[in-house]
Amino acid sequence: MAGMSGNTTLYSSAIQYVIFLVTTGIMLPRIDRIGRRLLLLSGSAICMALHFAIAGLMATDGHFVPDVNGNSNLRWEIHGASAKGVIACSYIFVGVYGLTWAPTGWIYSSEIFPLKYRAKGVGISAATNWIFNFALAYFVAPAFHNIEWKTYIIFGVFCTVMTVHVFFTYPETARRSLEEIDILFDTDVKPWRSAQVKDIFAEEIERHAKNSISGDKEVTATHKEEV
Repeated sequence: MAGMSGNTTLYSSAIQYVIFLVTTGIMLPRIDRIGRRLLLLSGSAICMALHFAIAGLMATDGHFVPDVNGNSNLRWEIHGASAKGVIACSYIFVGVYGLTWAPTGWIYSSEIFPLKYRAKGVGISAATNWIFNFALAYFVAPAFHNIEWKTYIIFGVFCTVMTVHVFFTYPETARRSLEEIDILFDTDVKPWRSAQVKDIFAEEIERHAKNSISGDKEVTATHKEEV
């Protein structure tokens, strides 16, 4: 679609895999310091912008063709500076995804489930990921064939929904114990304020201790009255 053919297509695919591998490796040791929410929010927001940018470039400067290099599923072609822009956006997308959602999504899904259900929860997460990857492989070709560049608008809308969903429902779990994370989901702390809450577990223990002491005092007072 961006005017590449033959070995150029193979080279471009190899480059994107190298970018993905390098960016994911760079981010893995830094996730705890940066935080889960920042990575997930920034990743989905940037990916959203990139999808809409690709759609805009292809809609503005692309044109309909019967097929691209013999592939009848691809019926939209773009050349020149706009084609380079599409390629650049695609590479940036791979890099951003490798820095954000690729490593963080797996870590986050392994943290948020209660211990009793963690193994099953992570298993369902992994299965869901691969099921949707499988479905996406079957969706993309017909989508490019029927709606051409508008496919990227669909991807952009999904990223928009993903950004909103993370902002309102994903609390910060970085540098917290699994016990703290369980308590975090039981509290009324808003996800967008969760990063500022410190020592949740210690505060919860102290609260339970105070409630226990108050309960003991009430029992003692009742006992004295009865005596």
